[in-house]
Amino acid sequence: SKYADYVAKTRELAAQVHHAGVSIDRISLALGSGPQPITAFVSPECEPCRAVLEMMLDAKALKAYRFRVVLLDTTASGARANAVVWCSSNPAEALRAVYLEGRQPRSAAKAGAECDRLGLEQGRAAAQLFGIAQLPMLVGADGLGHIGVPSSLAAIGRGHKRSSRRSGD
Repeated sequence: SKYADYVAKTRELAAQVHHAGVSIDRISLALGSGPQPITAFVSPECEPCRAVLEMMLDAKALKAYRFRVVLLDTTASGARANAVVWCSSNPAEALRAVYLEGRQPRSAAKAGAECDRLGLEQGRAAAQLFGIAQLPMLVGADGLGHIGVPSSLAAIGRGHKRSSRRSGD
């Protein structure tokens, strides 16, 4: 089936990135302290990404999940916004400020401060390698991707089990 092919391709690409030495820890911001991992690919130009980030930045979510946030962009202004977030001293505050509130974060790096942006560049390359064209993309512990805003974060990482209910029931 197409779905089985998609799952196999996703897992194969993840293995290729891992073998190439690009670790998710190097290309993402770490948020949350919970046991359940979720990787999110987001962009400041993506309206649905804001809804996903609101879910992720909720205090309960930060205690329940361990998020890895990969920052992507499609414009120069998006790249600048992501650099501000990437280089800040408090990623959660910076994501909220830049993505949700459209303001400079209090945790922004000082003007002229050194900031290694290699992880941002590698994140873009990994997203291209994975063929990520639609955002937000969330990947749970099961390695399966979810495109768009989920009904809840709990739905991510539990596989895509089919409901026994049929439409119209």
